[in-house]
Amino acid sequence: MGTRVTVEDVARHAGVSIATVSRAINESHMLAKATYDRVMDSVEKLGFTPTPAARNLRQQKTQNIALVVPSILNPFFPELVSAVHSAVSEQGYSLLLVDSNKSEQEALRIANSRIADGVLLVGSTSSHPLRRSIENMNIPIVALDRAPTELGATVVQTTNVRGAREVVEHLIEQGHTEIAHITGPAGLSVAEQRTDGYRQALEGNGVKFRPDLVIAGDFSENSGAEAAMQLIESGALFSAIFAANDTQAIGVLAALRRHRIRVPDEVAVAGFDGINLSNYVNPALTTYEQPVGEIAKYAANLLLQRLAGEASDTGDVIKLPGKLIIRESTDREGSRL
Repeated sequence: MGTRVTVEDVARHAGVSIATVSRAINESHMLAKATYDRVMDSVEKLGFTPTPAARNLRQQKTQNIALVVPSILNPFFPELVSAVHSAVSEQGYSLLLVDSNKSEQEALRIANSRIADGVLLVGSTSSHPLRRSIENMNIPIVALDRAPTELGATVVQTTNVRGAREVVEHLIEQGHTEIAHITGPAGLSVAEQRTDGYRQALEGNGVKFRPDLVIAGDFSENSGAEAAMQLIESGALFSAIFAANDTQAIGVLAALRRHRIRVPDEVAVAGFDGINLSNYVNPALTTYEQPVGEIAKYAANLLLQRLAGEASDTGDVIKLPGKLIIRESTDREGSRL
């Protein structure tokens, strides 16, 4: 008696994943015709007979939820991971954390591998045409914080435009009219939204927008420090800096300290995110605090509802309001750097 042909053999022969073989056997309409034909050709050539286990492969549950983030080094993400872990563990799921600067490609790999029942994704700046591929995956994906660049998915995030506008309006109320802005990475939706909020606040209060006061950053401490140095060395006049996230703002504080520029007496500094560390730097940082726990719980519950067949992917962007936290970095009555 010869060796029985397995699903793995068919997948290897056809050059596809095991999950793709299962979909071809169970739901041919979920695959492109060329892929379906290739799989079925391998089934015929190898003499594969689908077993009940092969037919039910899609329905097997791992009780795992994958959370894919673009960089665990960003202090915002560990706080997000903790909140997501609490939300999914309450429902009896384990959390698989994946750290990848190509988070959307990684989400696609996980969807193909079936190591998790669903994926929570923090988007990245991707240039790969993945949208059609993800539509073929019979595994739910919900994005949180950063909207995916290529993958179609419901997104749960904070009110980035409004939050940035509130921060900058606060600076204007403090008497600042020369407000510099350190952006986030180009092509990242949340970064662009925060820059939009910055511009709206200026224009809505009769403050002239100055391109020379807008410096590109990448959300890291180093980029915040380098942008502050660039502003200082350019000789441009500014009395306040709004950084697109707290991590960059902390880098700004370090650069100003090195140049003995007093905060907030000479330059006020504000950030965005509300990471825990923002309350412990000196001076404590004014910021727009994202509702991390609410975002995590909403996204996790939506994913679990989809797993249970109680909800579908609408592709909506769900925005949860945060809160402006005013601290000493913009308050002249507070502590000094």
